[in-house]
Amino acid sequence: MSESEIIKVYQEGIQSVISLVQGLSTQISELSQTVSDLDARLKKLEKQSNQTSQNSSLPPSTDGFKKTKSLRQPSNKKTGGQVGHQGSTLKMVKDPDLVVTHHPKTCQGCGCCLENVEPQKTIRRQVFDLPSLRLQVTEHQSQIKVCPNCHFKNEGLFPKHVTQPTQYGPHLTSVLTYFSHYQLIPFNRLKQLTQDIFKATISQGTLVNMTKRCDELLETTEASIKENLLASNHLHVDETGCYVNGKRHWLHVTSNQKFTHYFVHEKRGSQAIEANGILPSFKGTVIHDHWTPYFKYDDCTHALCNVHHLREFKGII
Repeated sequence: MSESEIIKVYQEGIQSVISLVQGLSTQISELSQTVSDLDARLKKLEKQSNQTSQNSSLPPSTDGFKKTKSLRQPSNKKTGGQVGHQGSTLKMVKDPDLVVTHHPKTCQGCGCCLENVEPQKTIRRQVFDLPSLRLQVTEHQSQIKVCPNCHFKNEGLFPKHVTQPTQYGPHLTSVLTYFSHYQLIPFNRLKQLTQDIFKATISQGTLVNMTKRCDELLETTEASIKENLLASNHLHVDETGCYVNGKRHWLHVTSNQKFTHYFVHEKRGSQAIEANGILPSFKGTVIHDHWTPYFKYDDCTHALCNVHHLREFKGII
């Protein structure tokens, strides 16, 4: 207000002054509350902007290109192998697969022939290497024989896994499936690897079919893993993002010291946990990162991951 406006209110009497002061007091109170709200919001935003995988439950993927730092504290031990550590030195084997003998044919001193001279000593050196990697083609032939007595036509039985005129065998199938689903090599790179190493041209569709066949054969194995996890005293559960055909999915992991079960689902929360079917039936102690949907299951005991505790403490500090 200008000076003239204040004088005018004063001249109007005490009631006008009271009304003015009360109005200003209300405005000051509202402004004070607004400032307080904005300050709280600013602190919240600052806290969020300062959160990383090191001081909160955020995954490392949210850190971008920031250099991460381990929570592990440095020890006073020297670098390298510690006292009492058992190494894994390459040792000679008793029965090598192949022995190549190198013997001198003539004496380097006088030129005498040494072909029939018995060696005084043999020095051994062993090289551990892969054999030449190439596909071995096995042809299976089923013979048809007619019984001379009853004239019944008898046909030799092919092995169960031999179903086509030409096909890839179970060993190559298992190796490529391992590369794809454990070493996480994409199909396009796996096609190139097969061409470079095994000299075989293989299609992406064939790799998909190999995966399907292995999936069918591993159904009993998966059931056994689930049974062992449900029978254990404690479980570790977690979930991490992944992509299926370019769409965001979640890889749900359930494990103990001996067994690990992986389950991919398009959802992260309760819907996926129910579809997985392990946690809803578990009665022991489940250790997790306090992801809210886990607390829905109260037939088990909940224990929170100490790594996440340390991160939260660091964030508070």
